[in-house]
Amino acid sequence: MSYAETSETSTWRTIPRSRVGVGGGAIAPHQPVIVNISNVSHNNVYRFMAPVATTAPGIALGTNTPGTFITGMRRSREFLDAFVSAVSLATEMAAADEADPPSMEIWQNAWDALAFFQTKLPAPLLTPLQLGGLSAEWHERGMNIEVRFRGAENAFVVIQDARKEVPEFLGPDPKLIRARGALEKLSARPF
Repeated sequence: MSYAETSETSTWRTIPRSRVGVGGGAIAPHQPVIVNISNVSHNNVYRFMAPVATTAPGIALGTNTPGTFITGMRRSREFLDAFVSAVSLATEMAAADEADPPSMEIWQNAWDALAFFQTKLPAPLLTPLQLGGLSAEWHERGMNIEVRFRGAENAFVVIQDARKEVPEFLGPDPKLIRARGALEKLSARPF
């Protein structure tokens, strides 16, 4: 493996990877890093020279790789499409006098509450509710999570976990504290 050339005026040292801060290059956890200790940034994060060739993604990409980035963008699109389809369905049902029109205040509240998870989770099943509300549901990876938005800070949540890692819950969750915790746990579970 070759490293970038160094100048004679710089002080270069090899240090363990664990002591290196944010920088460029893809370094496997067991590889030492060559660091120019005379080139320390203003916030004491080392700038370091990275190997020219490597086979595994590392700290330059963090946990993101091109594949995870694309998956996140695809999920964002699916999340948005789910909301667009649900609004269209609710509007069509209201026009046919089969349901109440969607309350855009409630739907905006649902979007604001769930948008954080759009790259972390598959799109929820969205169903229009009576009085303009919205239900968002995930049924996967051993968990059932349902969040029924019925007004501003009026959400009813159902949480069930087959693995028993998240306590079951059935009731109001106006600040979505329990729902967010369950959704975080779901996003961390492998497929």
